[in-house]
Amino acid sequence: MGPEDLSPPERRLWDAFPTAGRVDLRAGDAAADDPAAGIVWGPERGVRAEVVAALLLGARETESGHTAAVQLAGARITGRLALDHAEVNHHLRLQDCLFEESVDLYGARTGQLSFNGSHLPGMLASHLWAEGNLRLTGCTATGKVRLVAARIAGTLILNGARLHCPGGQALDATRLQVDNDVLMRDGFAARGTVVLRSARVGGSVDLRAATLEAGPDGMALDAARVQIDGDLSAYRLAAVGRLGARGAAITGALFLRAAALDHPGGRTLDAPGAHIGSDVVLDAGFRSRGEVRIAGTTVGSRLVLSGAELRGEAEGTALNAYGIQVGGDVEGDRVAAAGRLVLSGAQITGRLDLAGCSVAGHSPDATALSLRRTSVPEADLRTARLDGALDLRHATLGVLHDAAGSWPARVHLDGAVYEQLDTPLSAAERLPWLSRGDGPYVPQPYEQLAAEYRRIGHEDDARRVLLAKQRARRAQLPRYARAWGVVQDAAVGYGYRPERAVGWLAGLLAAGSLLFHADRPRPLEPDKDIGFNPFVYTLDTLLPVVDFGQGGAFTPSGGSQWAAYLLVAAGWILATAVAAGAARALNRP
Repeated sequence: MGPEDLSPPERRLWDAFPTAGRVDLRAGDAAADDPAAGIVWGPERGVRAEVVAALLLGARETESGHTAAVQLAGARITGRLALDHAEVNHHLRLQDCLFEESVDLYGARTGQLSFNGSHLPGMLASHLWAEGNLRLTGCTATGKVRLVAARIAGTLILNGARLHCPGGQALDATRLQVDNDVLMRDGFAARGTVVLRSARVGGSVDLRAATLEAGPDGMALDAARVQIDGDLSAYRLAAVGRLGARGAAITGALFLRAAALDHPGGRTLDAPGAHIGSDVVLDAGFRSRGEVRIAGTTVGSRLVLSGAELRGEAEGTALNAYGIQVGGDVEGDRVAAAGRLVLSGAQITGRLDLAGCSVAGHSPDATALSLRRTSVPEADLRTARLDGALDLRHATLGVLHDAAGSWPARVHLDGAVYEQLDTPLSAAERLPWLSRGDGPYVPQPYEQLAAEYRRIGHEDDARRVLLAKQRARRAQLPRYARAWGVVQDAAVGYGYRPERAVGWLAGLLAAGSLLFHADRPRPLEPDKDIGFNPFVYTLDTLLPVVDFGQGGAFTPSGGSQWAAYLLVAAGWILATAVAAGAARALNRP
């Protein structure tokens, strides 16, 4: 190819190449220079792709003391730019160009590549090795951009780019390696899946103010097993479909503050088993219409959900953080959720704050908030509203902050262990908390609460709780055992109200004394002069193991005889109840 074979714009480019001169074919009118309308550009703006390729591959000699490069703006590139498997030693910088056919960079080794503001039918750059940056700022692509297994020594820049491939993958960067950052921010929009599966990024991935729309598979972003040495930042991201990050390893933070994720009936953020070295931030107006699933994820610092709006799928889960491990606090204050919040099996090193959160469960019988087997040193559960059950079974809590007004209709406490209740409520106020479970009787919640009252020196509250425990247990017993339980409760409060025995004894003594004073028993041996004392006689009759000499010296008759029998029976019942209650009280946990 020689200069005589070139059109005027091509000749200008040919002449400018040795000194990296810039050839600008734009008219200076924004509307006229828009590559989307470049189909009407005439031959004065036409440059053949083969001319660009020829210059990059050494068809034109360079000049000593200068760095040659192709720098072209506002051109209509005709034909296919084919640089597959080529060794390109010069930079390519294109601005606001229209490509009639897709660009082929498969297996090429290049320097810096720039297609800023250009319009491309697609790009095949799999296995590309770029020694500098790959710039696609403000580009429009109407076909797939392929960067499978590409290696970029600089930064991949897609800020403001618009990728349209609604039938499949808009960007396929599977196994991509980028030494610095991947920038897809400031108006970046993709219709079709953005694939970063198994990619390796030496810096950060930035999706701030980007827009993603899923392909047919429902995936807006597929970042499974991605490795990012910096942050994955998506402030104010708007996404329709699933953001998949299964098994991702992010050294920095996962930042989705003020993002809006929409995937009704499915998952919005799906990152099970991910490892996040710093914070996971889903706050400041973060909205999810679909399930957020971060089960089994490891978070090095904080999980921040303050003020988030979470709407789960029908009769499902809004947040699934089962088995999550958090190295700092979980900040879930003021969360508004429609659907379950699941933090079961979580291991939280810092504080769990759910103050003021509201969970509208799909059914009053379903679990609204699950902290089953969760371990945390401090938990604030002063929720604004839970429409559904609170599951704390087998949870291990340090300091527990709660309030009577925040307890839902059902609370499962079996096996829950806490070191301190921060809220100073009496046993009378706490007992409804224990009675809101719907399963069979279990003693542990009562024993745990009684132990807490003893720890702070409230023995009377502890006894009241243990008495309530026995009454709850009684409801599960057979009829005969329930009857005996009623007697023990009435007599001595199962040993936790011994003063009742004194009251019963005083009442029976008074009644017996009055009765036997009015209807004096006859002496068994009239010849002996034994003075009758109705009080002592009643005491002798009532107490089964005490003999003051009155009971064996006199015998009642008629109605008094039946009263004496009743006193003897009452005495035995009272003595047995006292003994059983004393044994229980002495052996209580």
